[in-house]
Amino acid sequence: LLLGAILALAAVLNRIPLAALATILVWTGGKLAHPSIFRTMWKRGSDQLIPFVVTIVAIVLTDLLKGVVLGIVVGQAFNVRSAMRNAFTIDDTDEIRTIRFEKDIFFFHKAAILAALDRLPDGTKKVIVDAGTSDYVELDVREAVHESRENVERQGATLEIIGITPVEGALGH
Repeated sequence: LLLGAILALAAVLNRIPLAALATILVWTGGKLAHPSIFRTMWKRGSDQLIPFVVTIVAIVLTDLLKGVVLGIVVGQAFNVRSAMRNAFTIDDTDEIRTIRFEKDIFFFHKAAILAALDRLPDGTKKVIVDAGTSDYVELDVREAVHESRENVERQGATLEIIGITPVEGALGH
């Protein structure tokens, strides 16, 4: 409906002075970027504030499309950073090392998980990798955990894997 009205009234819209349109845009932008919104984002933390400010600054310095795209990219970078933090915990108790997946596990967790399996504390007899509470474990992480069994056994421990099914047709590289 709005698009149809714009197309039908294109000649009329072209007669509106640009200064009037700019005034409407500035007024609308002021409403959208009200100081209370900045305070709210500040209270929510840097994960919310930084993408918000980057979006606004980019819109002002470039144009709407580029600013929004840059804001989305920065927001996604913060999402990836958040997904990487606290994805799994390591608990060394007595002779058992437990690696528990707390969130979904992606390829960027693989190196840290393998490092935890490669460097066991002295005296470790058993390693438990528990993905029981994780909804998703990426394929190459699943494969790497199963392939680390020999390395764990070489260190004198046994490996128990919970909630990670073996990968069919593993590449073995």
